[in-house]
Amino acid sequence: MYLDQLFVYPIKSTRGISVSQIEVTTTGFFHDREFAVMNADQTILTAREKPELLKIEVALHGETLKLSAEGQKEIHLNYAEVFQNDVETTLFEEPTSARAAVHSVNEWLSEFLQEPCTLVAIDEKKSRFSTKTEAKTPITFSDSCQVHLVNTASLEDLNEKLQKQVNIDRFRPNIVIAGKQAYEEEKWKRIQIGECLFEIVTSTKRCTLITIDPETAEKDKNQEPLRKLATYKKDEGGVNFGVYLVPITTGTIKRTDKVIINP
Repeated sequence: MYLDQLFVYPIKSTRGISVSQIEVTTTGFFHDREFAVMNADQTILTAREKPELLKIEVALHGETLKLSAEGQKEIHLNYAEVFQNDVETTLFEEPTSARAAVHSVNEWLSEFLQEPCTLVAIDEKKSRFSTKTEAKTPITFSDSCQVHLVNTASLEDLNEKLQKQVNIDRFRPNIVIAGKQAYEEEKWKRIQIGECLFEIVTSTKRCTLITIDPETAEKDKNQEPLRKLATYKKDEGGVNFGVYLVPITTGTIKRTDKVIINP
């Protein structure tokens, strides 16, 4: 078993960035889902209702955030300076505090997404909290927990059941482990990666987002792979694939780090 890939998603629902190492903080990966796109109703947009978000590529260089997309000239902004206005928004119908950007990136996003939009940053002074843990653990604009892990053996098992295979990016993981057995991650209690220890708190409930091809932003007409997963990975809580983790110790993890499982 080994650490296969690491991903960070600075802007919620946009394309992820593959990294060789990443800092792990109390809220998860550094900069992960720290930013999001808000519409005119002050609601955070996700790729569930706005699949075009998946076509936006994001890069981070120091304090510079770069956005690019087909047909759009790339745009740069200093994220340490542009988020100036406090704003109250909602994510999954829950109130969320954020800071809105004062920058031409808003016009860039509005043009690409074809509706008025504003780039926002999570307000770290008014934290959101995970719904998956008993203790109040702070999160950013992530769905419900700090870190998401997927096992390549589980993906291989799923692909054997599908007529058309899917890639790991359908599931938007932070950590990809090359495991020995499919779905063994659901039985783990803790995982040590380098200097960081994580607790496995719950299986990840999947939604229609995984039916959207991140390359084309088109939904699968047969609702795959969600439909197939529902035939053998569904319980009373929903359809499961992957697991959520909470950092117990913070630090830096690298692709070359040793992985130790506490079953």
